[in-house]
Amino acid sequence: MVGLGFYFIALFAFIFWDASHRNFSRRWLLRVTVWSLPLLWFAAELGWVVAEYGRQPWAIDGVLPTFLAASSVSAAQILFSLAGFILFYSALVIGLKKGLIGSITLFAGMNAETFNFDNFIGSNPAYYMSVTDTPPWLYNLLSYIDVFTIWAFALIGIGFAVVGRKKLSTGIAVMAGWYAVVILLTTALAAMRS
Repeated sequence: MVGLGFYFIALFAFIFWDASHRNFSRRWLLRVTVWSLPLLWFAAELGWVVAEYGRQPWAIDGVLPTFLAASSVSAAQILFSLAGFILFYSALVIGLKKGLIGSITLFAGMNAETFNFDNFIGSNPAYYMSVTDTPPWLYNLLSYIDVFTIWAFALIGIGFAVVGRKKLSTGIAVMAGWYAVVILLTTALAAMRS
């Protein structure tokens, strides 16, 4: 985790130095940056593993008695915090699409005047339609059939199924139901506004 942290600091420093000299022609640097993205999640998970493994020997060795190592937090509080983590990590998927991929797409040469930040990558059918010629309700409906958003809702369903000790199909089905409700409500609002 620490090594990956220093790697990211060095990578950012080199990119900053390279950009300050107006050198944007290093395609290998762009590839290294894109291929380094999964390492962020890997570093976060490694940090969690190191923290948990570092805690165990004290409770086992007798330095810290087991009854003091046990938490007095209720099961409901633990489930609530796990639900928060599930929602946070699933929101990272949408943040990755909106923030990082959008910025890379814009800086890679897209025209800034015609750039649509809400729908900038062809991950849904609405990307291939004209915003002005398509009815707003249809454009909204088709923009929700998005690979990244469906992936995020599937991750949330899997996470809640694991935490709630339910079948994975049940968790995904519940999230698919909520996803359908969100799509129908926002499409109805877009239809009422048009």
